[in-house]
Amino acid sequence: MKSALNQAIKKMQSDRFEKLTQRERAVFNYLSAAFIWNPAFTDEQVTEDLAALLIKCGALLEEERHAFDANQAFLALYVTALMHDSTVVMDGGSRFELVAGFANDENRIEVKARIELAGFSKSVIAPVCVFWTKLIGTEHCSDDLAAAPGDWSGAIEIDPSGRLARIVRT
Repeated sequence: MKSALNQAIKKMQSDRFEKLTQRERAVFNYLSAAFIWNPAFTDEQVTEDLAALLIKCGALLEEERHAFDANQAFLALYVTALMHDSTVVMDGGSRFELVAGFANDENRIEVKARIELAGFSKSVIAPVCVFWTKLIGTEHCSDDLAAAPGDWSGAIEIDPSGRLARIVRT
C-alpha cells in the first residue's frame, strides 16, 4: 500500500493524473477520505465562550444565561454571515477564502476554508470546515440559498424572517 501511495503522489505532483493505476487511485482515495477534519469551532463553543466572557466582564448576569443561550441559532447565523465571503491572510502571505453553505451529509450550515494545496502543477483545493453548526440549511436559509447549498457567492445577511439570505443591493 505504501508503494502505491508513493507512486500516486509522484504522478500527481508531476501532473500525470491520467497515468494513475486503478490501485494507486484507490489507495490514495481511501487514505484521503480517512482523514477526519474537526472544525476549528462550533456554534455551541461560540455561544459558550461568548457567554463566559460576558459574565466575566459583567455584561451578562448568571441568571440571564438561559435567555442568552436561547439565542444560539441567531448567533450561529450571525457568525456564519460575518465569515462568509471573507479572505484570511496568513503570516507568510498565503491566503484562503471562507465560504458558507450546507453541502454536507447532514445538511448543516457550516463555513469552510478553501485551502490551496502547494506542490501540484494544477490547482488543488481542499475545503476544510472551520465553523460547524447544528442548524439545518433548508430551515435557516432563504429559498435561493437553500436551492444552492454549496454555491453561495457574494455577501449574506440575516433577513427579517431570521434566515440567511443574499444581500440585495438596490
